[in-house]
Amino acid sequence: MIDKTQIQNNFSRCASQYDAYATVQTQVSRRLLTYCPERDVDRILDLGCGTGAFTQCLSDHYVTADIMAIDLCETMIDVARQKRGNERIRYLVADAEALDVTTSFDLIASNACIQWFSQIEKALADFRDRLWPAGSLVFSVFGPRTFCELTDVLSRLLGRTVTISSEIFHDHRIYECYLRRFFADVTVECRLMEQTYDSLWELLKAIKYTGTRGMGLMNQRLSRREVEALEQIYLATYGRVVATYDVVYCRAQKGDE
Repeated sequence: MIDKTQIQNNFSRCASQYDAYATVQTQVSRRLLTYCPERDVDRILDLGCGTGAFTQCLSDHYVTADIMAIDLCETMIDVARQKRGNERIRYLVADAEALDVTTSFDLIASNACIQWFSQIEKALADFRDRLWPAGSLVFSVFGPRTFCELTDVLSRLLGRTVTISSEIFHDHRIYECYLRRFFADVTVECRLMEQTYDSLWELLKAIKYTGTRGMGLMNQRLSRREVEALEQIYLATYGRVVATYDVVYCRAQKGDE
């Protein structure tokens, strides 16, 4: 079960440090941009914009488009607004699953956010209704194999099966199934990314400060000694502190009506 309040609190606490640790999210956003339509678009909705990094990419790519960028976390929006000004971008604090706007869009985009939705199928149907004919929905999400190494070593350390937040994320086949119900043209691609960290502490900080910890890594806190033991298991098992990011890229076009 997704606890939005806890997720919102996690992002709020770490908003000022998010950009410094969002290496993977930045790489994903650059690739996500290649899924966006080549034609010019006039109105864009950026869902879960965070600190506005992907929003700026969209603005630079579509140099005449007006962008509405929303995020559930007010602190994230505050950071986004403090960056270089752009009169074509309007930042709003709002829940993407309960968005009260009457505007239609040529493009709805989202980077690494939709996996936190409570009712993803319903949200995708709602986004279709907010698109102009021939409009596009483009988004990336993290899949269930994200941090599989961490799950493995935690289970070894604690002597029991450990569940972390990423394991509740949908498989890419679920997104494809949902999208094909509502859109005429659908592309779903799953890619595994590996990121190496200098230490386990660096991995844990990256998880903490980018909000990917979700509702927590586990149901208990680890002591410093346990973290050190965990790193030794990590190194003995994988030879380095590595994290897999299971990234799903989705593109869906509404089709002419």
